Amino acid sequence: MKKYRYRLAWYFAVLIMNYGFLLTGAKVLYLASLSALSYYLPASIFWFFAGPWLFGYRFRTGFAFGIRAERLGFFIIDIGILAAVLFLLQGNDKLAAIAIFAAMCGVEDVIWARESRSYLFRRR
Repeated sequence: MKKYRYRLAWYFAVLIMNYGFLLTGAKVLYLASLSALSYYLPASIFWFFAGPWLFGYRFRTGFAFGIRAERLGFFIIDIGILAAVLFLLQGNDKLAAIAIFAAMCGVEDVIWARESRSYLFRRR
């Protein structure tokens, strides 16, 4: 259970952020974040349970496209946040939701990379 503390903290943080967006009264921001959350949570929960079942216990590699998975995740987070801000400034909540979803997936990638790395160090 100690291994999944970051994941549980991330899910809690996402819910708190969406509640904060609700309280701001910014309709475009709240709709975009709620749509992104509705895309992200089912996908995240599916891969959390189905990933190890489909691909074995450690189905993640340390590299993707020749780049460390953790660095790729941080790059996706940066691009997602930048795109979300740009689309929110334009008032386009649909594209902002996709950009927020990409940033959330980047965080998921970083969490997976760190969980896989902690598994490797624990086994040695």
